[in-house]
Amino acid sequence: MKRFFCATVGILIAAPAMAADLPSAALPPAPAPAVYDWTGFRAGAFAAWAWSRNDFSSYNTLNGAFVTSGANDASTFHGGLAIGYDFMTASRLVLGASASVALGTASSSTTSNAAGTNVSTSHSADQVGGNVLAKVGYAFGDYLPYLAGGWAWSTETTTRTQLVGTTGLATPGTAEQANIYRNGWTLGGGLSYRVWGNWEVFGEYLYTKYGAVNVTYPAAQRRVDSSVSANLVSLGVDYKF
Repeated sequence: MKRFFCATVGILIAAPAMAADLPSAALPPAPAPAVYDWTGFRAGAFAAWAWSRNDFSSYNTLNGAFVTSGANDASTFHGGLAIGYDFMTASRLVLGASASVALGTASSSTTSNAAGTNVSTSHSADQVGGNVLAKVGYAFGDYLPYLAGGWAWSTETTTRTQLVGTTGLATPGTAEQANIYRNGWTLGGGLSYRVWGNWEVFGEYLYTKYGAVNVTYPAAQRRVDSSVSANLVSLGVDYKF
């Protein structure tokens, strides 16, 4: 009995030390943070500032003779809507496509001969434009830098008004209106950021080069050939569905 008592006391004394030597149970690993998936349809709105250069040449429609050439610069505020779809691969490469449409403001330019005896003005208004883009980027978590390029288009209404003197049959006060449609290519890039949930904000820059178009003013007996290059910086917000 005495031996049993001593053995029991020895076991009780040694148990804590033995337990300390045993390996502790491993804690379950912490869950990995969720990676934002850029895959999905999105729709949003944007505001943009554009500045452009219009190079033009004027010809007499009666004999085809060259009259004058020049260039004018304009800046325009735009607001519009955009839709698109992006797909993120397992390697975080993001491929996508988008389309946008925007409405701009008006711009004017005035031409005059050296003596100031023949003056006219051209005024363009209700400019609607847009683009269809292909996109490629790489997702860094909630950030998505990307490159974009594709097709751009633009429509506008232009009015030529004779102010002083006579051009062809156009006397002071003669106004002639024409519709212009332009299309060309565009290239640039941007950065999207997931703000909260499926809400995203983005900034984008695009350079656009439109093909040459011509407009004829019958009364003034003038044909104007023009080509436009434009720069567009936009900021916007969209929601991924």
